[in-house]
Amino acid sequence: GGAEGGGEGEAEGGGEAEGAAAVLPGGCGAEELFMSGHELRSCLRIDKQCARENKALLGLVAQGNVRLLRVRDAKGRTLARAAARLLARRDTHAPLLLVDQPLFAGRCDQGTQRPRLEAELLRQAAR
Repeated sequence: GGAEGGGEGEAEGGGEAEGAAAVLPGGCGAEELFMSGHELRSCLRIDKQCARENKALLGLVAQGNVRLLRVRDAKGRTLARAAARLLARRDTHAPLLLVDQPLFAGRCDQGTQRPRLEAELLRQAAR
């Protein structure tokens, strides 16, 4: 997985140094992907009530082209997350980055906080 973010709105991952390899934001480890639904209590949590969605969760892990982007608060709790997939266009085979609709923690207000968190997730994806 990526490095833990420390402050509110701080992204996971690292910066780029001159001559150093780029560090991709987010994480793609199997455990992180399998546990992605638990903290925000989404339908992708491993639970008998979500058995149908667990097929989709297994697909995320098996594809190998998914990174989980997160924004955390100062206590390390997830405020928002989105899955990003690297795909290719059918016609040109050019790379295409698909970012899923973000999920937000219930404590995030829709008026001000959610647009800022979504912008941060998209910023991470664009790195």
